[in-house]
Amino acid sequence: VLDYSPVAANTGAIDLAAGNNFSVAASAAITLSFSNMSGREGQSGNIWLTGGSNGISTDTMIKAAGEITADHWISYYVVSSTEVVISVSGEVA
Repeated sequence: VLDYSPVAANTGAIDLAAGNNFSVAASAAITLSFSNMSGREGQSGNIWLTGGSNGISTDTMIKAAGEITADHWISYYVVSSTEVVISVSGEVA
């Protein structure tokens, strides 16, 4: 059995060197951003975000579909060393 436990990234800073799946519990306004993208083109994964109603914005490197205004499941795909696309689920209750 492989360990797929999400890596906590509560500041919104997603370090792609740390894994593929992340959890973000936003207790205040945060900016979702990615680091260590070089050499990780094609990497994809999931982000479980709670506390989105506290205010979530995205870094300029992110092309997003959907608004982040509540609890959401987000999938991401690293296009290049400077671009990530994300898809935001509908609000999860």
